[in-house]
Amino acid sequence: MKNKIISFLIFFYTGISLALPFKSCEEEENYIEYLINKKDWYRAITEVLRATWYCPSSKIANRSDLIISQIYLKAEKPQLAERHLFSWLSTTQRHEEKILGKLLLCNIYEKEHNWQNALTIIEDISFTNKDLETKRIMKICELKLKTFDPQRKGLISKLKKNIPEDIYIRHKKEIEFLEQKEKESFSVKQKSIFLNYILGIIPGLNLIYAGNIKEGLITFTSHIAISGLLVWSISTERWPLTAVLGVTVINWYTYNFKRGAEFITEYNIQNKEKFCISFSLPFQY
Repeated sequence: MKNKIISFLIFFYTGISLALPFKSCEEEENYIEYLINKKDWYRAITEVLRATWYCPSSKIANRSDLIISQIYLKAEKPQLAERHLFSWLSTTQRHEEKILGKLLLCNIYEKEHNWQNALTIIEDISFTNKDLETKRIMKICELKLKTFDPQRKGLISKLKKNIPEDIYIRHKKEIEFLEQKEKESFSVKQKSIFLNYILGIIPGLNLIYAGNIKEGLITFTSHIAISGLLVWSISTERWPLTAVLGVTVINWYTYNFKRGAEFITEYNIQNKEKFCISFSLPFQY
């Protein structure tokens, strides 16, 4: 809904701006840069669209979708940036521009914490320049750590062996930093789903293990009460009540196992996410 409102506002302001006197293409380019530096994102997009209308063969017009996607990315609107970037990548033919677009798309996926898609994009690029290629491989290593690749052990050691010594010296700090993060990736706290089902035999214990102590204690107390009532109904041969309580206990177990698994999954995801957002290597092309 918010994206639709933003699109409407840009459309509205573009309509107004088209009625205003137009500067030269060079002045318009400087003005767009001024608005971006001022962080007036939506007005900058409006001016890009205006320049595209008045100067269809200009540099701005040819790269309008790329410029707009960069502005949206700076405005922390990765979904809108992605839409314009895909549009630009489908039209541009120049190899360098495609690489630039893919790197920007990788940046967008990183902003969205979509590490797997970012990894797929960066693996699809290659450079003849050894320094840039080393940066790309370092970025691949970073994203493999963030996707918790099962084969990530020894990843940075392989990187160190496969790059020239002069480039290693230049990027020594970043490589050592990645090596430290590789070790940390194996110590990210994770709770066991299997243990959830073992502890869940006594409802509530698995929820306490998962970290939801309050709900775990309530579940445990309630289960003791219902189990006691079930035993009483059997001993007094109140079979209709026994049937109702029996179905309740079965449903209770099912819900308890599911609830515990949800808490543990959420806990594990949050811990992995904390690790992933704790570091990022810049990639400038």
